[in-house]
Amino acid sequence: MLFPCSDDWLHAVAALPPEARHAFPSPIATPDVVATLTRKDLFARAAALYDVPHPRTTEVRCSDDLARVSDHELSSSFLKPSDSQAFSRRFRTKGFRVADRDQAGELLRGATAAGLGLVLQEFIPADPSAHIFLDGFVDRDGRIRGLLARQRLRMFPPGLGNSTDSVTVPLAGVTPAIDALRRLFRGLGYRGLFDAEFVRDDRDGVFRVIEVNARPWWQLELAAAAGLDLVGMAYDDALGRAVREAAGYRIGARWINPIQDVRSRLAHEAIAIAPLCRRDPWLRARHAAFRWNDPAPGFAELS
Repeated sequence: MLFPCSDDWLHAVAALPPEARHAFPSPIATPDVVATLTRKDLFARAAALYDVPHPRTTEVRCSDDLARVSDHELSSSFLKPSDSQAFSRRFRTKGFRVADRDQAGELLRGATAAGLGLVLQEFIPADPSAHIFLDGFVDRDGRIRGLLARQRLRMFPPGLGNSTDSVTVPLAGVTPAIDALRRLFRGLGYRGLFDAEFVRDDRDGVFRVIEVNARPWWQLELAAAAGLDLVGMAYDDALGRAVREAAGYRIGARWINPIQDVRSRLAHEAIAIAPLCRRDPWLRARHAAFRWNDPAPGFAELS
């Protein structure tokens, strides 16, 4: 079982001097590329530079920045951190929906007092299933050696939460998102594992990139369950070995975060969950943080 690492770890490894990188090889991008992908303000600039569709994003450092935003733009946006993980540790959420200008100013002052930067990003209303994730690996020569598409089925908390149920889907249905991601990686000179989130905007049918995780993520083992050995690719690349192109992956493989998915079902359906049958994909999926032969992480999550 592989848990996601923190962005702090990612920055620390990327910044290692050459002699340390030689002693402890790792298939990770350069520090400037890591910073671009982990900071939402820098990421928005890179998306614009490399023609990658992206929700409208405005940097807000002070009340004057908010004053320049129209009421319409404010009401259709949410405040999002530049540094997601530090923000989540402090506020236990991915972002703040904004009710009015006074609330936006109060939230901005609170984040600034905590030493955290914010951006105001357009909120694209969409069902959880409109979110598509491209997971894979780019080798030291800049070639995507493995690529998988998965679709979010449910999330928690609603609106600004994390996936609780995901399923692998064909690449053929998300070609525009793949092309955009290739442009971004070529422009940045990216190397390493990646998890890129896109949302299909129903207003124009365009796939807009939300973020790109440049580190291991919760659903990484879904790739292995679908027959795509991304971890093996990263290991071979770190040691300077040849990385073979993946032949493909199994469509319909499922990953579920059980406790959060139960909460998601109850929040959306507001009814008791029906009994599960033997063939229910919920039981046959890979489950996050739980294994019968190693139950401790599952009990920790439950607590």
